[in-house]
Amino acid sequence: YHIFNLNSLQALSNKEKIDYNQKRMLTDKIKDKKTSPLILLISTILVTCITCLIIYSFFSNYGITDDEAFYHYFLIHGFSETTFTFFHTFIHFLGKIFDHNLIGYRLLNFLLIVISINLAAYNSFLFYTKKDNSISSKDLLIFLNIVNVASYAFYAFIPTFSYTSSTIISINLWVAGIFYYFNNKGEFWSTVLIISSIYFALISRVHFAAAVYLVTPITLLLVSHKLGYSSKKFIYKILILSFCLTIIFLLIHSQYIRDILPIIGLLSSGSHESLSHLYLEQIKQFITHKDFQIVYICIFSIFIFHFIKYIFIKLNKNLYFSGSIIFTVIFLSIFSDLSGFYGHLFKINGTPSDGSHRIARYLLILITLTPIAHNIYTYIDNKITGCANMKDDRLLILYCVCIIGSFFTGLGTGSNIVLWTSFSLGAISIPFAIFLYSQTNAFGSRKMLTLLTLFVISLSVSGIIYREQIYQYRRNTLSSEQMFYSIESPHLKHIRIDKDSAESIDKLILTLRELSFDYNKDKIFAYTDVAGLVSSTKAKSFGEVWNQEAFGNFRELKNIETKICAYLRSAKASKDSKIYLLLSRPLTNKENKCLNERVLTKEPQINTFIGKIEIIPMIYNDFTKEHKEIRLIGPYQLK
Repeated sequence: YHIFNLNSLQALSNKEKIDYNQKRMLTDKIKDKKTSPLILLISTILVTCITCLIIYSFFSNYGITDDEAFYHYFLIHGFSETTFTFFHTFIHFLGKIFDHNLIGYRLLNFLLIVISINLAAYNSFLFYTKKDNSISSKDLLIFLNIVNVASYAFYAFIPTFSYTSSTIISINLWVAGIFYYFNNKGEFWSTVLIISSIYFALISRVHFAAAVYLVTPITLLLVSHKLGYSSKKFIYKILILSFCLTIIFLLIHSQYIRDILPIIGLLSSGSHESLSHLYLEQIKQFITHKDFQIVYICIFSIFIFHFIKYIFIKLNKNLYFSGSIIFTVIFLSIFSDLSGFYGHLFKINGTPSDGSHRIARYLLILITLTPIAHNIYTYIDNKITGCANMKDDRLLILYCVCIIGSFFTGLGTGSNIVLWTSFSLGAISIPFAIFLYSQTNAFGSRKMLTLLTLFVISLSVSGIIYREQIYQYRRNTLSSEQMFYSIESPHLKHIRIDKDSAESIDKLILTLRELSFDYNKDKIFAYTDVAGLVSSTKAKSFGEVWNQEAFGNFRELKNIETKICAYLRSAKASKDSKIYLLLSRPLTNKENKCLNERVLTKEPQINTFIGKIEIIPMIYNDFTKEHKEIRLIGPYQLK
């Protein structure tokens, strides 16, 4: 950010001002074009360290009572199990390579997302720098380092492959495909990337896939018009291939769809929020949430500064003032707010922790607001001083494509990306990294700005990873207790868990072995929140694997008993199957009645104590610790 002598500028004619502005920028480019080896070294070290931290985190903690157990179960069983998305059907076959080990799925998830975000970032970088013949590999590497660091917060919340992963991979491939086409007019690889994006959209959530279908031709058409391209044939080709992919996809999953159709309405009504409510809530939260007050502080600061500047010009007074003070105000405001809760960040039990999400929200503000604030600042400044406005159409196109694409990920994750931003920081960070590249003359000048940005993002993301995946993952016990391993589970090899969980898993597997449990026919009904015990074995679930308690504050848990009964009524099993109950607490009257409709209620042969597990519930239960005693009861016969 340059310091202007306003008196000198006032004395210039409009043409002279334009020439002055352009010559100044050209001089700076020539002087500062050389990429800083220090920035390259530091950014590479930071990416390497955070990558190692993530991979290290994959060897600890298991969401035994949480989402991860649910995802792991369906990844293990593939087509033979029905859920509300298709995320597991293809990845299940890759899982056979490593015997469905949880670490394998975590690393696979990591690999797919890293590949997709780097494809998106690389093609975006080439799109922006297309007319610049002096691009060096060092520039590109620093740029990729920044994008990768900003993308890494995702794994702390959902390390295992899931429908949320599918959404993130989809939007990354979509961005890569869009910009590959405009970089090379290479229809083949652009088509491969976009069709792959649509596939991953299909296996996440249907409404996200619908959004990708709709936005793809519109984006191609608008960007083509802006750049003067003719892309109608390519758009028609994409539409035809997308239609063919959908038909093939539906045919492959036809039995799966028939199995889920009877309860699809119930799943839809109980799955997170309705789409209209989701997006209305995002708009409301962005306007009213306390963490976004910094947006208004920034805008207010910009206008106050320029008002003072305008008064000085009118009074014909000298004013030396750097525009970077605006962003200093932003950083100081964020730091002031962060300091109030950062000290007790690790005292908060239960996840997702508010502290981690607040850090992610500030990253969202930094990444999305900075280019906008800078452009507003520059536009007003140029109007006051009479300098020419230097438009950057390619950055605007990049910004719109990446931000809009990321905005739609809320449809696939079922989450409010304003409040839970880590799910989409990857694609959002691309235009920010491009903006930083342009403002630092290919990372050759303003080195402190680049280093400050790298450290802010790296420290923030590292804090999130440590807090959410290492210190305490989801509802698990603290990291200091995660020192034990399951001996018997084929799917949890090399995963550190707490002593009670390890013993419970092993006792369950040994008990099933003693009972001559038939893994092809016999099934387990698990209640409540003990999906991880089932998925740690090779057993299949009777009804849904993750049965939760009813809870009035969350829509998906209000009708949970109705959902449990629907799954029980539609559950498939042969007449000679044995049904076992794996209970951490007694069934409700409604659930007991529904279960009795399907199984004979004669006195069970065994009622065995399996073990106990400690649970730190989510925020809506005020983080009150529970110790659940697990019992295996049965066998029962189907009626």
